[in-house]
Amino acid sequence: KLIEETEPGKGGEIQITDALMKQAQNGCVIAYKFKGKRFDCGGAEGYIEATNFCFENIYKTGKAY
Repeated sequence: KLIEETEPGKGGEIQITDALMKQAQNGCVIAYKFKGKRFDCGGAEGYIEATNFCFENIYKTGKAY
């Protein structure tokens, strides 16, 4: 419901971060801090970066990152 009530942001898209901020203001957010590399796959550049990383660091080596 909170996401449905969130107004579109940058580029006319609904930003999940905006909905999370609203929920955090109500004290209803639980988070987990992870170790590792993060990629923004919302666009072609980030998706390609993630794909290349996986190929170089996981596929070629046979090891999990």
